[in-house]
Amino acid sequence: MVVFTVSSPGPGVLMTLDNAIAGGWRAAMHGVLGLALGAAAMAGLSSAGIGLLIHSSPALFQLLKYAGVAYLFHLSLKTWRRAPPAQARAAQAHGRR
Repeated sequence: MVVFTVSSPGPGVLMTLDNAIAGGWRAAMHGVLGLALGAAAMAGLSSAGIGLLIHSSPALFQLLKYAGVAYLFHLSLKTWRRAPPAQARAAQAHGRR
C-alpha cells in the first residue's frame, strides 16, 4: 500500500506540470526548487521541535490554520485574476475554444 501512496502524483507534480505547460521548463524548475525548499524547511522545523510546540498550544494551531486558509484564498484570487494564456485569447478572438 505504501508503494502506491508514494508513487502516486500529488499536488507538487500537478503544480510542476502546470508550470511546465504554462511557462516552459524554466518555470517548472522554479516550482521544483520551491517544493524542495519547502520540504527542507518543514524537515528543519520538525527536527527543531516546532511540531511539539504547535501541538501543545491550541491557540497557535488555530492561528496557523487560519493563516493557511488566508494564504490559499490569496492564491486562488491570484490565479483567478491571472490573464488567460495567449492561445486561449486567440481562440476567443476567433470564436473557438
